[in-house]
Amino acid sequence: MFGARGASMTSNSDNLEEVFQDDLEKVLRQNLKLRRELAAEIGNVRIPKQGMHRLGWTLYWICLTLAAVWLLMSLQLVSTDDWSEMGLGIVIWFSPVLVLYALGRALRDAISYE
Repeated sequence: MFGARGASMTSNSDNLEEVFQDDLEKVLRQNLKLRRELAAEIGNVRIPKQGMHRLGWTLYWICLTLAAVWLLMSLQLVSTDDWSEMGLGIVIWFSPVLVLYALGRALRDAISYE
């Protein structure tokens, strides 16, 4: 009696282990599949390198500095009486300031991925 009962318990526990092992294998396969999908998605993301980020900001500040120098030199070199006579020439005279600012922003954004 004990022998027969013990044998059936052993076969039941073996079946349960197989079921749990099969379930575990399925879950592990799903986990692996999700990890591969996540790795593929992460592989497509552009992650900026720290040096490139610094380079972008450095070029931005260089362009802003050049724009400020152009502005200050313009104010120093041209007398105040000439400004009223220039009219549209003022826009043309200060256009490098806008160009340098735009160039700095474009370089910063392109290089540092912001």
